[in-house]
Amino acid sequence: MTQRDFCLTGITVNLPPNDAWARFVEHMHVWWPREYTWSKNDLDWIGFRDGRCMEINKEGGHQNWGEVISATDAENLTFSWNIGPDSSAIALDDDAGNVSVSFSGMGQSATRVSVMHSGFQRYGNGWEDYLRDMASDMGWKYILTRYADLTAEQ
Repeated sequence: MTQRDFCLTGITVNLPPNDAWARFVEHMHVWWPREYTWSKNDLDWIGFRDGRCMEINKEGGHQNWGEVISATDAENLTFSWNIGPDSSAIALDDDAGNVSVSFSGMGQSATRVSVMHSGFQRYGNGWEDYLRDMASDMGWKYILTRYADLTAEQ
């Protein structure tokens, strides 16, 4: 039997898909947990730019988190996740996992935002613990809760 190497979680926000997408992609620098960045309190900006997911620290240093694989406005976004089990940067996309975010309309004013982080076995040593961490309440669930908090404020 093959061991599962993905985690899936989601949250419903009270926004139509276009607005849910915009808050996720265009306002990531507002809602992404600083403690889940390399820059921590020195973080200046995080988000998607020029086909990459990256963070920029206050000194102007850039750190690439991943490459956008595909994007369809207000529907889905898939990018490589170039952060290893020990929080180190992964240079090659072949060694990275993928994150797929889908935005599914639920009536006129709500959207189900689902995140699937897959390809954990590609990370190599420590991937099982990494999967468990990202599937825990302090992994993608926490990250999406921070996102939902922003959508509730708007």
